[in-house]
Amino acid sequence: MSKELYNKFILTKEAGNIIYDGIEFGRDKIDRRILEISKILTADIVNLSQEAVAISCNKKINFFFLFLVVNCCDGVVMPVYARTPENKLQHICERYDINYMVSDHEINLVGYSLIYHGSVFSEEYFIYECNKSFPKHEELKGIELLMLSSGTTGVSKAISLSLDNILSNTRSIQKYIIPTREDRCLIIKEITHSSSLISELINSLLSKNSVLLSDLIPTVSSLGYLISTYGVTILYAIPDFLLFMNSIKFINNYRQLLGKLRLVQVVGAFCPPNYITDFHKNWPKIDLFNGYGLTEASPRVAVLGGEELYANPRCVGYPISGVGVHIDTSSNNTQEGEICVTGPNIMVEYYLNEELTSKIKIGGMLRTGDIGYFDDKNRLYILGRKDNRYIKSGKNIFPEEIESVVRKLPFISEVIVYPKIESGRLISILEYTICNDEEKDLNQEASEIIKLCKDNLEDYKIPDQYRKVKNIPHTSTGKVKRDRNNYYNE
Repeated sequence: MSKELYNKFILTKEAGNIIYDGIEFGRDKIDRRILEISKILTADIVNLSQEAVAISCNKKINFFFLFLVVNCCDGVVMPVYARTPENKLQHICERYDINYMVSDHEINLVGYSLIYHGSVFSEEYFIYECNKSFPKHEELKGIELLMLSSGTTGVSKAISLSLDNILSNTRSIQKYIIPTREDRCLIIKEITHSSSLISELINSLLSKNSVLLSDLIPTVSSLGYLISTYGVTILYAIPDFLLFMNSIKFINNYRQLLGKLRLVQVVGAFCPPNYITDFHKNWPKIDLFNGYGLTEASPRVAVLGGEELYANPRCVGYPISGVGVHIDTSSNNTQEGEICVTGPNIMVEYYLNEELTSKIKIGGMLRTGDIGYFDDKNRLYILGRKDNRYIKSGKNIFPEEIESVVRKLPFISEVIVYPKIESGRLISILEYTICNDEEKDLNQEASEIIKLCKDNLEDYKIPDQYRKVKNIPHTSTGKVKRDRNNYYNE
């Protein structure tokens, strides 16, 4: 956000409050803390104007204040996941010419010096500066955010988003969320992701909602405690949150305590249809929306809620206001194809990566890399990532389709399907983890998985091998990590 947006919307008298760790920050408290932190950054220590500034914080409240301060100083914020490994962080800073990093914890980067360490309102802050001073880039003009997106491969891309990108998407979201000043939104997900930052935090502030920030690890107990204790009315969720809320423990402990919760929005990853139908059965008075989007689209693209969603739980809905979606079927003779998006929400570019930008953004149209189709009512369905698709026996296999079937089993916690070449033949492997309280005999587990697959999938989609594992790797956004470079190794 630019300084103009900061002054016009964020700190108006009508803006909602920020609540953190039992403390409520109204405009006066926010003003005072912003002023004190700004003094550090404007005391001839640094000049952040048109600089890409990386922000990495363990506490969401510290990220919130540093985010506003850097933008108010005309810097361009690059949010960084606090638990990013230092070797990967080093690569990010060097790849994108980051001269400054601000944080609430110590960071060890080669070639960067600590130029400030102090406390403001009992919170520690650190400022690091690159020793060799990277040049300023023309590409930063008009850019408000550089959002890192690893997708499911772990390779970081920096996505340049403008003020128009951000505002166009938040306005469209407000048309279906329909927030009121009385709403209190909970952000317990990772705040450096585009959905949390733009669709939830910025959108809530522009809507004059109050926002509850929490650093608690999302669990059945922490989610129930926060919603019931703070009177949360809107929950922005990932699919796992629905799994929590559908659990017997959550239902028994919190059914009578969630009277104010009126809306749940699911984003960030594919939501298994049974999560949606179970949620409606367990919480019929709470509105549920399922959405589709990606950071390159700032991020929301489509949404579906209400009875239509419960009747079509695999559907991600209609394109939101101002966003155009069409399916590129030029490579086949079916209604399925790559999802392409147009509108004012489409990113400016991949920062310092003109080659990739030219492949993904063509004539103002964003090629998402997702494969999907429209039904006869113009509702969008996602089959999977184009990059995840593989061909077996001459047929397209989308791992996400198989995974969604297997997730229906109550003992399944997580699942991933991938191809592998063994003895010169390509096979499909299914790995899964189980819920803690659902221990079964290994042969029984495999038997139930195989039967479900045979009952719901064509024969060529049925996996060849089934492996029970202790955990399945995820990206920082909570998506299953798929490294195709490892799939085809002997």
